[in-house]
Amino acid sequence: MNDRILLNAGPGRPRYAIVKIALISSVLVGLSFWLQGSINIGLSDEGYLWYGAIHTALGKVPIRDFQSYDPGRYYWAAIWSFLFGDGILALRLSTAVFQFIGLTLGLLAARRAVSSYWALALVGLLLVVWMYPRHKLFDISLSMAAVFFAVRLLERPTLWRHFSAGLFVGLAAFFGRNHGFYGFFAFFLLILFIWMRIYRADLAKRLFSWLGGIALGYFPMLVMVLFIPGFFDSFVDSVLFLFEQGTTNLPLPVPWPWRTDYSGMSPLDVLHKFFTGCWFLVMPIFYLFAGVSIFTVARENIRERTLLIASTFVGVFYMHYAFSRPDIAHLAHGVHPFLLGAVSLPAVFGFNRKKALAIATAVFLTLMTLFTMVLRTNYLAEYLLNRDMYAEYDVGGDTLLIDRRYAHIIDAIKRFEREKVGPGEGLFLAPYFPILYPILERDSPTWAIYFLFKTPLEEQEEMITALEEKNVRWAVVGDFALNNIEENRFRNTNALLWWYLLENFEPTYNYGLPVNYIFMKKVKTAEFIKE
Repeated sequence: MNDRILLNAGPGRPRYAIVKIALISSVLVGLSFWLQGSINIGLSDEGYLWYGAIHTALGKVPIRDFQSYDPGRYYWAAIWSFLFGDGILALRLSTAVFQFIGLTLGLLAARRAVSSYWALALVGLLLVVWMYPRHKLFDISLSMAAVFFAVRLLERPTLWRHFSAGLFVGLAAFFGRNHGFYGFFAFFLLILFIWMRIYRADLAKRLFSWLGGIALGYFPMLVMVLFIPGFFDSFVDSVLFLFEQGTTNLPLPVPWPWRTDYSGMSPLDVLHKFFTGCWFLVMPIFYLFAGVSIFTVARENIRERTLLIASTFVGVFYMHYAFSRPDIAHLAHGVHPFLLGAVSLPAVFGFNRKKALAIATAVFLTLMTLFTMVLRTNYLAEYLLNRDMYAEYDVGGDTLLIDRRYAHIIDAIKRFEREKVGPGEGLFLAPYFPILYPILERDSPTWAIYFLFKTPLEEQEEMITALEEKNVRWAVVGDFALNNIEENRFRNTNALLWWYLLENFEPTYNYGLPVNYIFMKKVKTAEFIKE
């Protein structure tokens, strides 16, 4: 056996296999978009992405000119906006294109363990159901793509495939630094595993080829750092900010099934909470036993385990995504490598056990998915179960079916802006409604558009200066304990900015906003700004 070509692709590669898999992906993604693409709206996170996509298309630079994720996703959305437009449905359509790519790569990986295209379509359906929320389709797609490139590297650990794996890691980092982090360590350990268990030669060459791929994949970011004035400083500040916070997310307690208070819940809610907690229990256990299996399996049996090995190396690191804020949405961000690993289990065991194990795995994943993602989180299910709570609403020219409570909030702020905010006067929105800026066709007067974490004092001073310089005479501000944690109140995360608003603005008519949200009118200029 040629050591450089150790493993085959599982069930074989028919001439048109990729075309068939791409067709399955296009049907599933298209069906998903058709059924739920116009259902509901995200006032916070989706608005955060939409605002950035619009302003990137207008020539502004993510991170430097406005608060944002890493640049890749904004340039992706901006490029497609020239074809689809810059509305909210156009943004969702552009992310659906990325979703198609990610799902196709995920199914190409799953093909190593699933030979039937009908069964592969069911696997694709499972993966699509878990592709939630829609503004995180970039992240979910990249996790499946990582499994695909890991499988390819295991099957044929040539220098070219090391380079292409690195190319993926670098490009993924351009879309999200966390993906660069997960990918770097997952593939580094995988390369060491290949060197120890599959092909014990040329480790230095393979690492060098892999690192070269990373450098090329991250080249767009390097270009921005070198040639866009001010971007390097802004990028460094954004990295340091994460270290200062000591976390990548607002933490929550892990919802272990035995720690959840089920009293007063409906039977459906009890099932949802219980099975959600089970996911956080099952994933670590799965990776623990998979890891033991990987490092103890005989070399000649590695071929049947390529998908399991790839999913484990990738999934262990993406599990951080799920546990960084252990709720159903963040679970969906990191669950796909686990799903692909679970799908591979029947192929690992002997022929006489495959059918029974395949049925057991399918039943297990179906039940776990049904009571977590399908019945309580999925956009379509939420609409069908609570249809009376939804109404048609025009959002920037796109007709959506949105929660009436969201419609009420948007109507209240639109009415306030129409009746009170004059020409040349700025409007400040905080902390969690960035979607109102594109809906109102307004720019944020501050660099920050989403006040989730505690803001450093000097940044608050800069925001106060910007509010004064841009003639911001009106504000809509919420002050409530997110997740019932007092430290998350706006007055605590942005104490100086809150003091400035209280000292120089006064509350005005509420217009029917939720409790703890107030409209504010400016009555004087801050003294320390005048000085």
